[in-house]
Amino acid sequence: MNLHDQIYQSIRKLEKAANQLNWEDPKVYKTYLAQTYYYVRYITRIIARAASHCTPEQADLFKLLTHGLQEEKDHDQLAIRDLAQLNCSPSDFPELA
Repeated sequence: MNLHDQIYQSIRKLEKAANQLNWEDPKVYKTYLAQTYYYVRYITRIIARAASHCTPEQADLFKLLTHGLQEEKDHDQLAIRDLAQLNCSPSDFPELA
């Protein structure tokens, strides 16, 4: 199995698990939002680091990564705002592994 297939298989496994969650439960949704916050506050730095390793010959990959960097910008604020609407904040939830 190649790397693409392994990644796709892992995504499908996560999708199946996510679909089994009780999204009607406010605690589940709040936990999801908090974990989203913790993830997206790092992802822009991870993408920037990956882009910094691109060689000039990898210009297409560099463009893709820097575009993705802009796409992720301020997503942590969206999670904070959604949690505030639910009368809580990310600090009410531990950051999970």
